[in-house]
Amino acid sequence: MRVFLTNYIQQWRKYSREPKDRILVLTSRRKMDEVDQYFSELNKVMIVLNISSFKVIEPLSAQVRTFYLNENMDIRSLDDFINNSNILSNQIDQALFLEYEVELFGFLIELRPKSEQRILEIATEELIKIVPNDFYLSGWAHFRTDDYYLNFSNMRKNNINRTSTKKVALTLGWPGYGDSIMMFQSIQKFINRSRDNGYTVDIITNHRGPYNVLKEFLRDCSILIMNIHPTHYLFEMVLQSGQYLEVYQNSVLWFENIKPQHATEIWTKSLNIHENPTFSSSFEMPSIPEKVGETLQNLKHDGRVLIGIQFYTGDDKRSWSSDLSKKFIKLCLEKKYAVINLAPSSSREITDLTYDVSHIKVTELVPLISQLDLVVGIDSCCGHIAGVLGVPNITLWGLNYPFSSNPLGTETCHVGFRPVRMNYSIVPVSTLIDEIDPIFVFEKVENILDGKINLKHTPISTQESLEGVGIAWVAK
Repeated sequence: MRVFLTNYIQQWRKYSREPKDRILVLTSRRKMDEVDQYFSELNKVMIVLNISSFKVIEPLSAQVRTFYLNENMDIRSLDDFINNSNILSNQIDQALFLEYEVELFGFLIELRPKSEQRILEIATEELIKIVPNDFYLSGWAHFRTDDYYLNFSNMRKNNINRTSTKKVALTLGWPGYGDSIMMFQSIQKFINRSRDNGYTVDIITNHRGPYNVLKEFLRDCSILIMNIHPTHYLFEMVLQSGQYLEVYQNSVLWFENIKPQHATEIWTKSLNIHENPTFSSSFEMPSIPEKVGETLQNLKHDGRVLIGIQFYTGDDKRSWSSDLSKKFIKLCLEKKYAVINLAPSSSREITDLTYDVSHIKVTELVPLISQLDLVVGIDSCCGHIAGVLGVPNITLWGLNYPFSSNPLGTETCHVGFRPVRMNYSIVPVSTLIDEIDPIFVFEKVENILDGKINLKHTPISTQESLEGVGIAWVAK
């Protein structure tokens, strides 16, 4: 927690030194979708205001550049205003504006360069501070794009009576595709149970990874994406606004001293779900793209061993170097194994050496990986898919241990993200992934394929990981 606060202060100082371009766009309900679509192309944080009259918004209009977009104006009339920060207002006559309007809405926006998540949260906090005091947080605002925004109103008639709502929310504080794959069936059970009790469910996340996976797999729920982390106090404000009868949270808080646990143990307990995260027979598997499916079938017909690989992610500390990856691939090719590159790589040579399917959607990887003999990769999505499916998999660890995140760093979290089953882990004591030798990895591949290494078919507990089950430690 101490590390978190230090980081927050550093980020706030960074934000406070930046120039700020804040604008207010006033418009009608009929124009709101157009405004949202217009600003979806720009980097920004945004708050939506329900406004009872011009008078209540005058203090805010005096602080930020203001644009009045009435019913007869084209949305592109915003262009000059947005691109020229010296224009303080388009100075439209309010009476003329009101001639076309029944309800008044405001988009309070801070235009920004591309920023990391923490900066966006700080910017949102600072934007809220200039909202007039008689406005209250009434919930979410959502238009035709995917994003949801904080919605403030000074019209009390819009307030929701908590006792009358039949909605529950599940907030997701994890960012990864792999996390979503491990958890989506448990979440579906939660949704089904809630619906059986007469409730509708909103799934709320601030990351594209879970959003893209869960919107494909989950049924009978709404999935919302926000630019505020679900553990942030602003998020709690929305949840207390009367929108939901109950709120459940799936997250990992980075405290320094807790008993080691696997992430799915924490998440399933929070939902009161006791089944393990494995694909059930009732799950409807997505289809593989036709050409990719034909390639797999031809390779199988030729008797080839199918090995899927993923050696690169956005985090260099968790990615195996291009040179080491190529050495491993060449060892596989010498044995006539078919190597299938499952995700974007750091080198064109890797895609040239393999059957490259990195262009397909994450959800389409699920049926593809189900047909492989083995997956070898880093701590990322493809290994988690294999683990949930029960396909043999080898994880090459960097930065993290199977039972602990960033164990040698200043922000250690005793939560593990090891693939849930059928996993063999190769772990550098130093957490430096490039200390893993491709020859050693290939030997383990051979041992698994020959049955000399037996992998655990049932979920691997944290205690088993701590005891070294299915783990090879390496050191230079």
